Amino acid sequence: MTLETIIEQRDYSVVSESYCETPTSRQIEWPAPWLTECVMRIHQLQDLKANWDSYNAFAVNEYSVHRTIQIVQQLARITDAAPTVNPTPTGNLSLNWSSGNDQLELDIEIRSDGLYEISYCDLNDESQDRQFVIKEFARAIELIPRA
Repeated sequence: MTLETIIEQRDYSVVSESYCETPTSRQIEWPAPWLTECVMRIHQLQDLKANWDSYNAFAVNEYSVHRTIQIVQQLARITDAAPTVNPTPTGNLSLNWSSGNDQLELDIEIRSDGLYEISYCDLNDESQDRQFVIKEFARAIELIPRA
């Protein structure tokens, strides 16, 4: 079954059980326990209509939905740390991780133009804060928490 079929049918059990490959780089539980819930959240956000925030936000765009699903499936192979998925007012989706004590925060916005907007904040050391835009998602992998 292809990813497109899964998305069309919204069969979440298939996403975590048969579409994903076995991880090879780390010994983590597979599929990652958070994957199905994360894909379900993405589909819920896909249903948001324009003005969902009552401040003229755009509806979530299809590119961001499809690319975010691909990304979380890749991430499920390398991390136990579940991202929070949120819509942005510009119609994109963002993945967010916060440390247990909320001292570190990473936000990756999956933009409809194929770029990724990264925001990294360290409340203990603001000199480490970064905000940048990248074209290749692989450059963001090193920032993502592993557990």
